[in-house]
Amino acid sequence: MGLLKYFISPSGFIGICFMIGFLAWFHRHTRRLSYVLMPAGAIVYLLLSTGPVSYTLFKPLEFKYDAYEAKGELADTRFIVVMAGYAADEVYYPVSSKVNSASLFRLVEAFHLWRMDPSVKIIITGYKDVPEIMKDVLLAMRVPDDRIMIENQSADSFTSARNVGAMVQGDPFVLVTSAGHMPRSMAVFRKLGMNPIPAPTDYQVGKEPLRAKWFPSVEHLYFSELAIHEYLGFLWYRIRGLI
Repeated sequence: MGLLKYFISPSGFIGICFMIGFLAWFHRHTRRLSYVLMPAGAIVYLLLSTGPVSYTLFKPLEFKYDAYEAKGELADTRFIVVMAGYAADEVYYPVSSKVNSASLFRLVEAFHLWRMDPSVKIIITGYKDVPEIMKDVLLAMRVPDDRIMIENQSADSFTSARNVGAMVQGDPFVLVTSAGHMPRSMAVFRKLGMNPIPAPTDYQVGKEPLRAKWFPSVEHLYFSELAIHEYLGFLWYRIRGLI
């Protein structure tokens, strides 16, 4: 599955086009193939690495739900659920560097919401040691240990939703994840009969694509890659009946 994801990702497609095209150029019988593949890779790169295209792809995902601040207080919410991102327990890293930027944004948002009502509990849901590493960041931010719950048996969003549902037992909760990942997360929770309050964070693009930089950049290609990953995730989940 991981290899398939690479081939269908924009960067993977571009890399394959250039690699095979470059090799094909050295053989007389396959040289025509290089004349197709290398321009195809260049066109995809130039298209997806421009600001307006990457913003247009990502905008419908990131701005489907408003930031939580516009919704008022926590009210009767008993839990803040944080979808885990990536983390690595490297001994030579400070605690703040053991999580990637997406995980850190999610933790900061959860901390911000928790300060509105320190009686609520924060549930970090993910896989293996990632939630525990993310918990260490919250502990460093002075969130009490008894306010943090760990769910570390979920390798994907749907499993997280199912396992969290068993923990919250129908109680209302706020869901924290990256803005681009929020639509798919909300869809799987709702599929399982829950109705979390969305609190998106980790925004990548603005609302006005035409104001983005037109010159191609790796940063914009990364935004396009994130967006396409989510759209393919939606498609895969829909095929499997998970949303």
